[in-house]
Amino acid sequence: VPVLILSAKTELDDKFYVLGLAPNSARIAVVYWSETTLKDFAGRILQHFGDMEIHDTRKDKKPYMGIREIISSVTLGGKMSDATPNLPEAVVKSIFQGLPYPSNLYSACLRRIRAEQKLTITRAAIIKAYLNRQNSNDKIINIMLDKENNNQGYLCGRLFAVLDKIQEDANHISSIRERYMNAASATPSAVFATILNLSVHHSEKLDEGRRIYFEKLKQEIIDKMSAKGFPTHLDLQDQGRFFVGYYHQRQDFFTSKKEQ
Repeated sequence: VPVLILSAKTELDDKFYVLGLAPNSARIAVVYWSETTLKDFAGRILQHFGDMEIHDTRKDKKPYMGIREIISSVTLGGKMSDATPNLPEAVVKSIFQGLPYPSNLYSACLRRIRAEQKLTITRAAIIKAYLNRQNSNDKIINIMLDKENNNQGYLCGRLFAVLDKIQEDANHISSIRERYMNAASATPSAVFATILNLSVHHSEKLDEGRRIYFEKLKQEIIDKMSAKGFPTHLDLQDQGRFFVGYYHQRQDFFTSKKEQ
């Protein structure tokens, strides 16, 4: 339980203290202590909000994602009580001190996506925030679809979203996502030939305008892929970029041209 100590009248350079307490049998243990200025503390909170910001097409948009929502999204059944020991404390510490987000938050997020074949906005935001803080020298992952991002994992995710959308529009089902998403995000070369062939049959059920639109979009993405073809394996970080690319492309389908 973080305890924020703040006087009634403050200045930006005033000291700001955060005390973290936790129950320990019949005692209370101090698990976190931070002393900084109000200006620096506020800057780190704003940095966290900025890192977690991602394209949101929901009608009931929330201004930010709380810690409970972040932790719940990576646990089985969405229960805070099932979180990995010390994960909430590690996330709070990374926010208050501007540190990289904990690696077990990222790995737990990937596990839940694979187990459920479900990529929520919170999970996509966690991946984006983790990778951007972890890899400050690499290309920053944007809030929304980035057509200039040529990372192979990101491109594979975008392409998979297109193939998923084609099937959804043609047959009103998403069996591609259920059957192939896990393999496509880890070993793209093993499955993309199969699902690209499937998409040809699905496209035949679309009207000409939609068929041409999707074919152009597929070709645009494939043209940016490596000349060697689809990657045989994506490392854990590029697997995360796959899911963000998938999320960005899916959200772009629901974004009106007027908004763009």
